[in-house]
Amino acid sequence: MPDFKPQSCLLDKRNLQLLRTLTGHSNLVRSLTMSIDEQFLISGCYDKTIKIWNVYTGELVRTLNEPSTVQHVAISRDGQTLISGDGSIIKIWGKQ
Repeated sequence: MPDFKPQSCLLDKRNLQLLRTLTGHSNLVRSLTMSIDEQFLISGCYDKTIKIWNVYTGELVRTLNEPSTVQHVAISRDGQTLISGDGSIIKIWGKQ
């Protein structure tokens, strides 16, 4: 069986050239969403974390810890609210 490492990859949509590989999750990445301004990528994972990445630098900006696996992530149009779900619970995260 192949050894799959949990990671997220960014591709150039014009010619599908790999731009960057983001590593940091320790399990299967279940959900991805990008901010409207395309500056941030948000990943939800079975390792019970949500990670916010800077698309341009590949830097991990922040990690949010959850008590259960993260199956869904979404971001509001204004970029001020992050929504996550684990299948039975929905959480709304906001800037303070």
